[in-house]
Amino acid sequence: MRAKCIHLVKTLNFMTGNVIKLIGIRPNLAKELNHHPLDQWVQFNHSLKEELSTYLLQ
Repeated sequence: MRAKCIHLVKTLNFMTGNVIKLIGIRPNLAKELNHHPLDQWVQFNHSLKEELSTYLLQ
């Protein structure tokens, strides 16, 4: 499962050319993803409200 997640994130990054934003993921998945160096592909946010506030304040 975790290898599929990592592959999906890398594929989405390649397809979009942007950092993938993961919002409100489950704690067990967060622990798994934390073991992999994904900083160049993924940005984690706690909530959609947090993410939207960054865009609305610009």
